[in-house]
Amino acid sequence: MTMRSFLVVLIGLFFMISCKSEPQTLRVISLEEFQSVMEEARQSDDLTLYNFWATWCAPCIAEMPIIAEFTRTHGQHLIFVNVDRQNLWESRVPQMLKKLNLQEEVYLLDKPKLNNWYQMIDENWGAGLPVTLFVGQRQSVLFQGPLEEKDLKEITSKFNKDY
Repeated sequence: MTMRSFLVVLIGLFFMISCKSEPQTLRVISLEEFQSVMEEARQSDDLTLYNFWATWCAPCIAEMPIIAEFTRTHGQHLIFVNVDRQNLWESRVPQMLKKLNLQEEVYLLDKPKLNNWYQMIDENWGAGLPVTLFVGQRQSVLFQGPLEEKDLKEITSKFNKDY
């Protein structure tokens, strides 16, 4: 093998490795389990964002990369919580995450067959998506509607740490 061929192969391997993303973590979680996880996060000194989304929700899809970039930049914990029907968990959810190139943890919320399951998460949640719940430092803030970076800055500033 010539030096030139070796370099071409080496560069090709480098690009393949650098473009490869970490496998997506998908976790099925019941509403009761989620409430417990959320309560633990509420007691933490760190801020966790729970972004509720569905594959059919265009504003959800539009805001996800913005939230992911913001939390990466500011060192916050982000969990995307998918609320699609179970029959979409193996097809559309992974496809959408791959399309958006998101590597954050994802919960697949196994919600009860109640019309108002969302109010079991936060009583102020008035249905609809997208919704983001900011939890930590013994408090939580619910934001309904699409988030922009200015909203993220404003809400995270309500928590004690400098975000």
